[in-house]
Amino acid sequence: MRKRSLPFLLLLFLFSASLSLSAALTVTKVPDLSGSNEAPAIAVNKLGDLMVVYRNSYAGMAYYYKAHDGSSFVGPAAIPGQDYSAYLKTMIFYTDMAVTKDGRFHAIWSFDIHKVDAGLYYASFDPSTKSWTTPQKIGAGKVERPILTANTFNDDLLLAYDEYTGGINKDVFLKVMKSGTWRPAINISNPPEGFKPNHVTVLNRTDEAEGRPFQLSDKKAVMAPHGDLSETDAYVTVDDMTGYVYLTYKEDHREVVTDDWELRVVVALLDPSTYDILWTEQVTSGYLGFHFLPTVSAFNDKAMMAFAWYQEGTYNYIAFERKGNTLVYDSHVLEDHPIAAIPVAPHWEFFSRWLSYGDEFLFTYKTQGLGINLLRYKNGQWIDRNPVDLLGGDRAGWPYDSFLDTKRGLWTAWVNREASSSILFSLYDYTRNILLPAVDVKVETIADRAFLTKSYLNIVTWANNPFNERLGLPVSLYRVYRKRKGSSAYARVAEVNASTKEYRDENVTAGDYLDWDYVISCVDERGNESPLN
Repeated sequence: MRKRSLPFLLLLFLFSASLSLSAALTVTKVPDLSGSNEAPAIAVNKLGDLMVVYRNSYAGMAYYYKAHDGSSFVGPAAIPGQDYSAYLKTMIFYTDMAVTKDGRFHAIWSFDIHKVDAGLYYASFDPSTKSWTTPQKIGAGKVERPILTANTFNDDLLLAYDEYTGGINKDVFLKVMKSGTWRPAINISNPPEGFKPNHVTVLNRTDEAEGRPFQLSDKKAVMAPHGDLSETDAYVTVDDMTGYVYLTYKEDHREVVTDDWELRVVVALLDPSTYDILWTEQVTSGYLGFHFLPTVSAFNDKAMMAFAWYQEGTYNYIAFERKGNTLVYDSHVLEDHPIAAIPVAPHWEFFSRWLSYGDEFLFTYKTQGLGINLLRYKNGQWIDRNPVDLLGGDRAGWPYDSFLDTKRGLWTAWVNREASSSILFSLYDYTRNILLPAVDVKVETIADRAFLTKSYLNIVTWANNPFNERLGLPVSLYRVYRKRKGSSAYARVAEVNASTKEYRDENVTAGDYLDWDYVISCVDERGNESPLN
């Protein structure tokens, strides 16, 4: 691997040492239940209702719900109907959550795979009745790191996870809920038949005690933790502009000739409707080392993937662009794309999330000091090199969760590292205008014939942009603009409320009624206006 230059070290220092502690951050502590807590997930629906789910050692899956108008607080309490033993309740280790357009919260959870073989569970919460469905076991076996997301185009739920499939081998699966029914899981990684685990070379773990990244010269032969060509650490997201699905995971790889053991990141592009794989590739195969816990987000055919690179001691990223059914990226710049230092010794607690906020990408990550920071990326560059502290100085356990609320900002949920293991969440008040203009603009000209006269009227109609509707972006009014054909400047001619999608332009004549082009912008309750095109 190439040696680091002084500019790189200075860049890494800027990303890790200078924090922005913003007055826009609000931290809330969930009232404590008896017992210890772990693995929170957070989500907010379009109404503004908030839900936090997490593991409590006595309650099993617990939740805390707050209605958007402040009229209703529920919990913390156990999700009812958990029909497994008290011991299994202590073994819940992975949780995640998503929301659908109807405002329902969907929770998923699984167990510590190294201790129990208990499967994968699902339940949903209806804010209108303040009630949960009975938890449903939707997968058997040892299931790790389930990631749940909602497809805003059709309200499908997409669930990615990895599961033991034989011996110590693990594969990545995608499971889809359509119209309230879970479909059979699809094996995304599909390893070759006849696979047998191998003794492999990994890096000497004595380095961890020395507080430095592993060196490739320090080797010993051991049994691989999950088997040769094992796939883990799945993550899935949907491009809210195009509907294409992006899935990433880590794949173990053994170089037979050199006997080097690597963990490589795979990125896959899936069809928007069938979820068939269109393109897949090991995107970090040219870089030796352990590449952990990839995360991905996409918007308007641009995607960002990041992972923890153990040997380098950094989070690194790759930018992608979709061209048809292929993802295009530069595979030769990975070492030049560090983001921040990862927490290694004495804690293996690296963890990160990409979130798309229109054409801006938000990157949250676990720091060396075990905080959680935010950086923003847009148009090929970092917007601000000073990270935002999302915990208000607290230290978080592993893992955490981030959720983007387009009305209020960025939510983060974590467990405090102290003995109380309290669940906390924060809101970073950061909002952007990502409204898009109205679509399907049509013009119909009507000629009004009266005695000895003839007048003209252009009736302009339109529809709200589906993107605004899918993401729950409220439109309070529409503004109508027009310009003469061939001109570059639009002039505003009208403003109508959101329930009106028609404007009657009477300021046209027999000589120019065909000469006008119209565009319609959308405006939200804060006065933010969409672009005109």
